[in-house]
Amino acid sequence: MRVSRRIDYAIRVLIALAQQPPGARLAVRTIQRKMWIPEAFLFRIIAELSRAKIVDTFAGPRGGVQLVRDPREINLRMIWEAMEKPLVIAECLDSPEECPLNEGCPVNARWRRLQGLILRELEATTIAELAREAQGVEITGAKSVKT
Repeated sequence: MRVSRRIDYAIRVLIALAQQPPGARLAVRTIQRKMWIPEAFLFRIIAELSRAKIVDTFAGPRGGVQLVRDPREINLRMIWEAMEKPLVIAECLDSPEECPLNEGCPVNARWRRLQGLILRELEATTIAELAREAQGVEITGAKSVKT
C-alpha cells in the first residue's frame, strides 16, 4: 500500500487553497509554483478534484481554482477516493468469496481491523488541519523547509 503521487499532489493543491481566505481563488500557475507540482499533472489533478465537487474552476483573467467545501469538511479519505479507488488493503476484503479460507480466517479479521484503523485516521485528518500545520513551511523542490 502506497500513497500515489496523484493523491499527494491533490492534497498539496487543497492545502494551498485552504491557506487562502474563504472564497478566494488561486491561479493554477500560483498553485504550481507554490506547491512544486508538475504542470502536466496539475491540470489533471484539478479536473479530478472538480469532478469530485471538491474544487471549482473559473476561466478568464479573474479565474482560478477555489474550494467548493469548507476545508474542515474535506478529509484524506475523501481525497483518496476522488483520486483513486476506495482503499482496500487486501483482496479478501474486496472479494471475500474468492478466498478459500474465508470462513473464520484469522488473517481476514486482522486485515479488516487494520483497514478500519486506516480509514478512521484518513477520515479524521482534514485539509484545514493540514493547512494549519503547513503554515510557515515553504516547499522548495525535493524537500520542505520550516520558516
